[in-house]
Amino acid sequence: AAAAAAGPGPALTPGRAEPATPADMSENPQFQCGICLNFLANAHEMPCCANVYCYQCIKLSLARLPVCPTCRAACQLAHVRRCTPLQRIVDELPVACVYSNNGCPDTLTVATLNTHAESCPYASAECEACGGSLMRKGEEVHVATCGATMVRCKYGCPNIRRSELADHYAEESPQHKQFLNLYAYLSQYRLALRFPDDCGLQLRHANTTATQDIPDSVARVVFETPLPAVGFWQIRIVGELLPLDDDNNKPLLFVGVTPHQHTTQTNYLGIEEDECAYDCTGDINYSASYSSCGKEFDKGDVIGTLVDRTEGFVEFYCNGRLATRVDYDYDGDLFPAVFWQCRATVSLV
Repeated sequence: AAAAAAGPGPALTPGRAEPATPADMSENPQFQCGICLNFLANAHEMPCCANVYCYQCIKLSLARLPVCPTCRAACQLAHVRRCTPLQRIVDELPVACVYSNNGCPDTLTVATLNTHAESCPYASAECEACGGSLMRKGEEVHVATCGATMVRCKYGCPNIRRSELADHYAEESPQHKQFLNLYAYLSQYRLALRFPDDCGLQLRHANTTATQDIPDSVARVVFETPLPAVGFWQIRIVGELLPLDDDNNKPLLFVGVTPHQHTTQTNYLGIEEDECAYDCTGDINYSASYSSCGKEFDKGDVIGTLVDRTEGFVEFYCNGRLATRVDYDYDGDLFPAVFWQCRATVSLV
């Protein structure tokens, strides 16, 4: 049985980083903007009283009322002067990270404070799945263990809370039973597929010693047993996909379904009418139409194909996560199929 496949992790909402407070500037109040009470940013000096403000702060203040915020003298923005020497001093002042209360030990400068906060591992965040508070450095662990995250069970049932997986398996819901039946159906033709160094393919059935050799370096295999109205199968890429020759041509491997029960064929899977396939470059081929799902696959990946002719769609999965869905209107028998133009080792899951 395949391991439980997690769906996309819960979205994390970044916590709000408060700007440096007046307490951070208690030793140097002359570097504080009198409007926002933060460190000066792009300091500008008033012509009337020589008080200094952030440029954006004084710009907005004068737009509302054209007088100096301190001495109330009439003033226009054009008369305010940039104070570059003072800003250089402010930029080099040492300051604690805005997430120091979360444990960040770094001492920064005013100039690097915001840049550091954007990637600080102690940044606050909130998991949208469970509402829990966490820090950025714990995001990966939380996403992998959050009980509120929606995942697929090991047989493919979607939208199960991770914390409810045990109950899901114990109760065997109708949805779960359907996938169990599909998995049992697949077991009757569980195969080991091997692409040897000569680029041929050996198709070895689990319940027999018979071996069918296909020496062609570019070919396809179509399994003899058709899928049911709702059918699911998976294949694991055991070995690295390698080019056929020294010209470094890109290796190709297609996984999908076909109504055409050929044993070998030199056309790519998906070229012929009503064929649908997902290839290792991330392309989806359907009746000679091409699109990209943006998800490539290679060694170690598990590629799943779900065909539902009752609802009219084919879904392709990579490592338990939906890669793409294709509207698929075909009423006849469909067969699992693999096409290769590479050297590789794969097996049914």
